[in-house]
Amino acid sequence: MLVFREPIPGLEDVPIKYTRITYIDGEKGELYYRGYNLVDLFNNSSYEETAYLLLFGKLPPSNELEEFKEQMFEGRKIALEVIEEIDKLSIKNALDRIKIGLILASKYVDSWPKYVGKRVIVDSLLVNVPKILGLVHAITAYAVSLDPTTIEENLEATCAELLCKSLIKSCEQKHIHALDKLLIVYADHGLSASAFAATVVASTLSNLLYALEAAISALQGPLHGGALEKVAYMLENISLEEVEEYVSKKLAQKEKLMGFGHRVYKTYDPRAKLLKRLAAKFAMSNEGSKVYLKAVALELHALRNLAVKRIYPNVDFWAAALLLIMGVKPENQLPVFVYARTVGWLAHTIEYLENNRILRPRAIYQGPIGLEYKPLESR
Repeated sequence: MLVFREPIPGLEDVPIKYTRITYIDGEKGELYYRGYNLVDLFNNSSYEETAYLLLFGKLPPSNELEEFKEQMFEGRKIALEVIEEIDKLSIKNALDRIKIGLILASKYVDSWPKYVGKRVIVDSLLVNVPKILGLVHAITAYAVSLDPTTIEENLEATCAELLCKSLIKSCEQKHIHALDKLLIVYADHGLSASAFAATVVASTLSNLLYALEAAISALQGPLHGGALEKVAYMLENISLEEVEEYVSKKLAQKEKLMGFGHRVYKTYDPRAKLLKRLAAKFAMSNEGSKVYLKAVALELHALRNLAVKRIYPNVDFWAAALLLIMGVKPENQLPVFVYARTVGWLAHTIEYLENNRILRPRAIYQGPIGLEYKPLESR
C-alpha cells in the first residue's frame, strides 16, 4: 500500500487520470483543446463546433454537427418544463436557480450512468450528453433572464444568441459574435476545482446532473469562479482616477488583486489575451470605453510590480471587463461561465468514467489514540 509521508496541499500536481481533452503549457502560455490551439479555434470555430470537439474528440462533419445541434434543441424543449417548476419557487440567486433546475431536471432526462459489473457504458452517456448540454443552457439562460418566453422564442438559436438575448436587452450581432468567442475561451481548462468536484461525484456513479450541480457549487467559491464576479464589481465601482492608488494600496497591504495570477500560467494567460483583444474592439466603437480604460490602467499599474513575480492578468480579469463593456451585470457573469464550462465538466466526468474508480483519498491522522472514556458526570 502506498503511504505518503505528508499531505499534498490542494492536491497540487497530483494526477488522477490520463486525459485527451485539454493540454495547458503554463510556461509558454498555450492552451489546446483535443490537440487544437485555442487561438485557432477562437479565430475559426464556433462554440457548437468546439463543444462537439471537446465531447467527441474530433471536429464534426456538417451532418454530425447539425445532428448535435438538433439534440441540444431537444434539451432546450425539455428545459421548458423544468423552468415552469423553477418559476414557482422564490430563489434570488441565479446560480442557485440553475442548481435547483438541475435537480428538478433529473426526472426529465436519462443522466444516470449505466454499467455492467464495474464497467461504465460510456456510449450510453454520450448519446444523451448533447441533450443535457441544451437543457443546462436553457435553464441557465432562464436563470438570468427570468423570462420563459425568451427561451421559447429561441429554441433553435445558436448557443451564443440564446445567451445574448437572455443577458442583453439590445442584443446585436456584435454581442452574439463576442459571446460566441467568450464561450469558446471558457469551454474548458483541465481539471479545475469545479471539474474535479464534478468528477468526484460522477465517480460514485451518481447522476451527471448532480455532478454538474457540485461543479457549480465549487464555482461559487471566491477562489474559483467567484473571482469573476469580484473583478466585475471592482471595475464597476472604481473610477479611472482611483486606479493607481487602489492598486498601490492593495499591493502595499499584500492583499490579493482580483483577476491577477494563476496557479498554472507563469506568463500572460492566453485566454486573457484573446478577450482583451475583443474588449478593445468594443471600446473602439465607444461602447463601454470607460470600463476598458479602467481595465487597461489597472493592468498597467499592477504589472509594474507583479510582472517580475510572473503574475499576470488571468482570464477572469478580461472576461469581466468584456462582459461589463457589453452591458452584462456583475451578478450575471458567473452564469455565463456555467453556460460555457458545462461542456468541459461533462467531457471530464465522462472521460474519467471510461476507467472509473471511486475517488477516495486518504487523511493522515495526527490526533491521540487510546483515550479513556469518562462518564458525563465525571468530566
